[in-house]
Amino acid sequence: PSKPSIDPTTQLELGFAYIATGATIPSNFTTVNLYLENTEWTSARSPATDPPWALASTNNPFAGTVDIEATTAAAGNYVTLTKPAAGTENLANYATLSFRIRPKATWANAKGLTLTWLNGTTQVGLPLVLKSNTFGFNSATLSYQLVALPLSLFNTGQNLITTLKAAISGGGSSIGFYLDNVILQTAADSSTSSTIR
Repeated sequence: PSKPSIDPTTQLELGFAYIATGATIPSNFTTVNLYLENTEWTSARSPATDPPWALASTNNPFAGTVDIEATTAAAGNYVTLTKPAAGTENLANYATLSFRIRPKATWANAKGLTLTWLNGTTQVGLPLVLKSNTFGFNSATLSYQLVALPLSLFNTGQNLITTLKAAISGGGSSIGFYLDNVILQTAADSSTSSTIR
């Protein structure tokens, strides 16, 4: 097999891995589940009420039995996912943060979901803002969408993190959505096993 060429003017490489003959998954591929069934990383919310946040909602999960549900979530409301047992992660060991999100209605143009990595309460790197028509997300599409964010955009370097914070940002009316299957992923190119793509 050979790696396909990438046109940087129209394409962004999220990952690449060789899959051995007869295999169903690539080797050197790692995933860390932050949220699948609300039993992986520890979830918390602000404000601590439902609404705006239900951390183990049984309404419309993408897979499994629960999701994070936001209802009339306003700017400043947030949810966090924290690695249990005072653990840390080095995001330099991973390629993407991926998750599924399903809007309940179209978001105002200024409204977004700001994603920030923390070590304890200290911000690490740069935040990214998910708005309609960014990173392939369209809030007018009222079904689950896959969002895959290259971790290099967060600019965390080799700094350790403990927590992912997702905060409502921007003006306009409150928003609602479902969030599920939050995962860190990486794949190593087997031809250069030390390179993370």
